[in-house]
Amino acid sequence: MSAGVRLFHNEPPWVFELVSLGYPYYVGVNCAFLLFWIIMRKWWYVLVVLVAMALSYSPFFDTFGFGSPREIGENDKTLRVVTYNVNAFNYWGWRERPTIQAQVFSLLKQSQPDIICFQEYHYDKQEKYQLMDSIKQQLGLKYVAVHKLHYIKDRYFYGTVIFSRYPIVQKGTLDFGNSGNSSHWADVVRGGDTIRVYNNHLESYRLHSENYETIEQIASGENFEVEEVKNVLQKMVQAMQTRNAQAILLTKSVQDCPYKTLVCGDFNAPPYSFTYHIIRATNNLRDAFLETSKGVGGTYHWKFLSKRIDFILMHPDFTPVSSTVHREKISDHFPVVAEIIAP
Repeated sequence: MSAGVRLFHNEPPWVFELVSLGYPYYVGVNCAFLLFWIIMRKWWYVLVVLVAMALSYSPFFDTFGFGSPREIGENDKTLRVVTYNVNAFNYWGWRERPTIQAQVFSLLKQSQPDIICFQEYHYDKQEKYQLMDSIKQQLGLKYVAVHKLHYIKDRYFYGTVIFSRYPIVQKGTLDFGNSGNSSHWADVVRGGDTIRVYNNHLESYRLHSENYETIEQIASGENFEVEEVKNVLQKMVQAMQTRNAQAILLTKSVQDCPYKTLVCGDFNAPPYSFTYHIIRATNNLRDAFLETSKGVGGTYHWKFLSKRIDFILMHPDFTPVSSTVHREKISDHFPVVAEIIAP
């Protein structure tokens, strides 16, 4: 663990992070009991349930949005931001890649963003369709910051990318050590002001198909292998510990940044996690979804409850106007589009 991580001593044990994953079910069960006891007119039990729910009010309001889109004033300067984990444009299903990239571009063309943060971006110079060229030439986002996790010189790379309509004057990365995930930033100059944009792809659980099958067996009450459960838990615990350390490094970087910030990307953690809490709360960042939308706003689609793990957070001086999760199943993540007032 790096020196930057050692500056913080409030990192919770992994057990609390693991238990927090059941928070949506906790809310659902409490709501069911609350309704039941109200119908039964058992007011003492109603009070007990309300107290239990009150004790978890903070993650509740981090998880569920109760906001509405704002009006844009005549003199307001707005900025439209997209964050999107594109899952390498279905790299292993290479026959569909041109179609998938074209679908991503079509969605971006409708959104007309000023800044795009891509995670799991795959680029191959030998492919006929080049999304990067289309974004630069047709959308006018000609300034690019790339962090290459894997690459073949002058031909191929895989990593994270920031596109900007406005000049990028400086860029950098956070040192995650020996990790397949990353966080990098770009300083964007707009109207004389500099904004630092963080594009994050934090540690994932790295679960395989057999791991998901085990989780489904547990959820459905089917028989399961104990060793498989241990394997899943081991992966999850290791990912949580690594991701929490990454979140602390990111938080320290945002604290030290001399500019107003946008913190975007795939956190691989829900809003009731330590990862989200320390990144947002420590820097008093505003969450575009919570302030302008309603519901859960899930950004990762799978067989269980949809989870919001992709975020657009911003400096408190910025004002979110709207936040939209587009439900097109192009990747395993949904893109998030936010419009903000950035004076």
